Amino acid sequence: MDERLKNGVKWGRELMSNGRIDSRKLQPGDHIFIKRAMSLYSHHGIYIGKGYVIHHTVVEKSCSKLMTACPKCGYNPAKDYGILKTCLDCFIYEDALICTAHSVNLYQYGVTSVEYVIKNAGSCSTQAAKSPEEVVRVAIELYKNGFGKYSLIFNNCEDFATYCKTGVGCSSQVNFAAIKTFAVLAIGAATLTVTAINYIRKKRQKKQVEVLDSSEESS
Repeated sequence: MDERLKNGVKWGRELMSNGRIDSRKLQPGDHIFIKRAMSLYSHHGIYIGKGYVIHHTVVEKSCSKLMTACPKCGYNPAKDYGILKTCLDCFIYEDALICTAHSVNLYQYGVTSVEYVIKNAGSCSTQAAKSPEEVVRVAIELYKNGFGKYSLIFNNCEDFATYCKTGVGCSSQVNFAAIKTFAVLAIGAATLTVTAINYIRKKRQKKQVEVLDSSEESS
């Protein structure tokens, strides 16, 4: 295979990948995420080392694996919320709909605008990341002092993780969802407008034909 073609295939695979990573290879300061609810959305957090993750969450209906507090980190999804420090296992397994392990994915920073648009929402950022040490420091500081009330749209887990990494909170999941919603609404509005125009046009044409027919009959 031609070398350029090989490089192109490799680049394409990397472009479409979600950054899946072996959890044993995680490094302090990594922004990680797991897909939930059959990949409908992702949950994000900052890995701080020694098997622990700091993440922003809300009270969830716990599944059977987490009906009681975790013996390792004490996390109980039925009552704990806000900025939490949990073991990696709780971060991975915690899911309100599917009680199964999730693949850990590494959020990518410094991607190109093209990569940002093509990759799945909630998996990358064009912003440059801070040093791992600074990321961990900020995450721990926010864990102690809070990050404000959780909001699905304005202050969610991705906002928290990207803030730790770059100093600017941003949720590409929400941004892309908003774009898709407005696109659907715009298409719907355009369709209704075209339908209305066509209806009025046909009505006028029909009226014009009636006028012509009446004129021909009178003559």
